[in-house]
Amino acid sequence: MVSEMDAPGSGSSKRLRIGTDVLTTSQVALREKVSTRTVERWITKEQNPLPALRVSAEQLRTMGYTGNLYPSPTGVYFLVRAADLALIPSVRRYPKNTKRPHRVRRGTTTGAGAPVRQP
Repeated sequence: MVSEMDAPGSGSSKRLRIGTDVLTTSQVALREKVSTRTVERWITKEQNPLPALRVSAEQLRTMGYTGNLYPSPTGVYFLVRAADLALIPSVRRYPKNTKRPHRVRRGTTTGAGAPVRQP
């Protein structure tokens, strides 16, 4: 699965290898133990997005990608540079100045150890 190709959209002679220099969204998702859609949200969010290269299916095929491509409604696929993987903890952080959902386990007080109510 490692192949070489010029960087998409750049006129440089630097070669990018899928699986080594750049990773697909599914490879990043497996590495971070999240869904592929979550990685796409990190890339497309407005504030502090994860940098990624936008490529078409044809560009992926010419880079030597032999895996299955899920159908993309826009025809755009993302490749994340291996050097940008260090930014994932800051991208995963909860946004500042927003109220986090308050999750409290609220249960009944009846059962073992609960005080008995007097009628």
